Amino acid sequence: MNPYAGIANICTLVGRVLLALLFLISGVGLIGAFSVVTADMAVKNIPVPDAFLGLTIALWLSGGLCLLLGWKARSFAGVMFLAMIPITFVFHAPWASDPSHFQNELNHFLMNIAIMGGLLLIVGFGAGSFSLDDRRVADSSSRNS
Repeated sequence: MNPYAGIANICTLVGRVLLALLFLISGVGLIGAFSVVTADMAVKNIPVPDAFLGLTIALWLSGGLCLLLGWKARSFAGVMFLAMIPITFVFHAPWASDPSHFQNELNHFLMNIAIMGGLLLIVGFGAGSFSLDDRRVADSSSRNS
């Protein structure tokens, strides 16, 4: 028996909830700042910014909820990871910012990279024991016994 299994399960749950809250709160915030964000996207030459922002909000809210519940967490974490690649490199590229904004963009860039790392951990290891994903696996294995 793994002596760290209990703490690993709790840490996985807490980490997943913290990631979920980040995406849920960000998604709601993007709704409130829709016109400001689409204007910023247009300045960065993002085509159809309304559509891309709408998709991002939908992904952040649905993905955040799935992470929170641990339902289809691997799939949503993978899609969210892929979505964060262009967001990180287009919106928070410190090398493309003016010197007065360099440190702020570098901080955002590094935070996004860390968030992407957290998402990849969910892709690789799953949502953990305290999740709907794990419950479905347990239910299907008990039916097969």
